[in-house]
Amino acid sequence: MDIKGVGYGLTVHGKWNEAGEQVLTVLGRQLTTRVVEERVTFPKTTPYIEPGLSWTNRYYLSQDSGEVLKASVQAIPHGDRYTMTYLSRAARLISQHGDTRD
Repeated sequence: MDIKGVGYGLTVHGKWNEAGEQVLTVLGRQLTTRVVEERVTFPKTTPYIEPGLSWTNRYYLSQDSGEVLKASVQAIPHGDRYTMTYLSRAARLISQHGDTRD
């Protein structure tokens, strides 16, 4: 990881796990997703960042296609969290497989 003013090539560790299912409402339709979490941690030996600093990113994958439909990520520690919904992917799934309205 590169953080301007702190260091470049900093090592981070990521651990992935499935965190269950969640129904998302996208474009007025309900889509069942599989939630995958990424736990990101700086090792305790990092001299640039407080030891043991960590955060969790979440990805919501379509159960039909496996594509990411939504992501909630933080790129760097103490940075902003961004939540993105991939509307074009959801629209393709809805048109291909039908939908369930709210």
